[in-house]
Amino acid sequence: LLYRSLYDLVDLNQHHPRINRYLREMTQLWLATGIDGLRVDTVKHVSLAWQRSWLQQVYRHRPVYAAGEWYAGRNDWLPENFRFANESGMHVLDFPVSQRVRQVFRYRERSLIDLATTMDAAAQAYRRPLDQVLFIDNHDQNRHTLSDAAEHRRLTEQALAFILTARGVPSIYYGTEHYQLGAGHAPVNRPMMASWRRDTPAFGLISRLAALRRQHPALQFGTQRTRWVTPEVYVFEREFAGSVVRVALNRDSQQAAEVPDTATALPCGAAALPDVLGGRFGGPALPLGCHGRAGAFTLPPGAIAVWAGPLPSEPVPALGHAAPPLVSPGGLLTLAGRGFGARKGRVWVGPRAVAGTQVLSWTDRAVTLRLPAGPSEPLDLQLQRADGQRSDVLGGAVDRLGERLATLRLVVDAPPMAADETLWVDIAPADRHCKARPERDGPFYNRVLY
Repeated sequence: LLYRSLYDLVDLNQHHPRINRYLREMTQLWLATGIDGLRVDTVKHVSLAWQRSWLQQVYRHRPVYAAGEWYAGRNDWLPENFRFANESGMHVLDFPVSQRVRQVFRYRERSLIDLATTMDAAAQAYRRPLDQVLFIDNHDQNRHTLSDAAEHRRLTEQALAFILTARGVPSIYYGTEHYQLGAGHAPVNRPMMASWRRDTPAFGLISRLAALRRQHPALQFGTQRTRWVTPEVYVFEREFAGSVVRVALNRDSQQAAEVPDTATALPCGAAALPDVLGGRFGGPALPLGCHGRAGAFTLPPGAIAVWAGPLPSEPVPALGHAAPPLVSPGGLLTLAGRGFGARKGRVWVGPRAVAGTQVLSWTDRAVTLRLPAGPSEPLDLQLQRADGQRSDVLGGAVDRLGERLATLRLVVDAPPMAADETLWVDIAPADRHCKARPERDGPFYNRVLY
């Protein structure tokens, strides 16, 4: 159900002036404390229009990261989830992908081919696939680790390695680094920490891969490409601006896997590239050639291998990300990537160049500017370095909004409708009249009023 009460929890009418004002003031109070982001519960039960107008105010006050929960079951593929991520101005907890990760590494009911296929499909469905949150368990789910058995711990390690290297924003539930158990929902899956140790293999894996994410832009901004996949083996690469990271997982705890000669974006160099994890999870060295190919190798049972190529010393300018996803004229927009140079250049926002005092900061990895005025639309962005060299265009990464969004609520008194009927209300600016057919925002949802 949409826009209705859930599990008899108290609901709020965000369109009531006093509730609307309270929620906005409360959010600004939290932002003033210096929090890094917002996690918004059960977003599908709140008006999309109200959430967009609320986020516009949030980002104007302080442009933090925001993610909403649109719950999806283990085999759900919900168009509404993708629409929300693409149009609300908020990112989502990526349940379609994360549920597949759990099916592969916790329940073992789906194959690695299914995971690769889901990753490709989600990358097409999301406008901003890099921004969606990947996880393997949370406060509403069974803990990922099934038991203290070595096989189940290794599956948790493989799932962690995947979300820390795959496309998306990794989120790790407390205690998973210690293989916390809890086969059940709240409160079984929300116990106190069983340990504060820092020497578990999972803790070491998270620490090493988190450092690799900070170091390698491929893991921050890179596209993801499958290089080899079978029901039990997944080999993929991330690539961005000359940075390349390659990952290999063998879910089978009994049988080694023979991975053949495959294509790679890794540059030729040493005869073999060492495993970033030092072989602690069974990863071998990777044979490399100089013709865009990686040599055949044996991946031991249950192995996790990660290989990272050398970073280019003088990267060309490359735009990887822009935030926040909704920006109003005069609001702050931050671009991230590599090779921007130390001296201030300019940024092309659609056909218009932004330079001078409108560019507030400029480093080799990040630029912050004030968004110029213009029509409400998705924006194509391009960066021009001080030496005149331009990046590729980052298409439709953010949406420019008008000065202020106001939500409109319509109560339609209509005769009873059949189950397969839809009521549309077309709304267009007064100066457009019927010259052009208005865009339709989708069906209205019922709400109990009286």
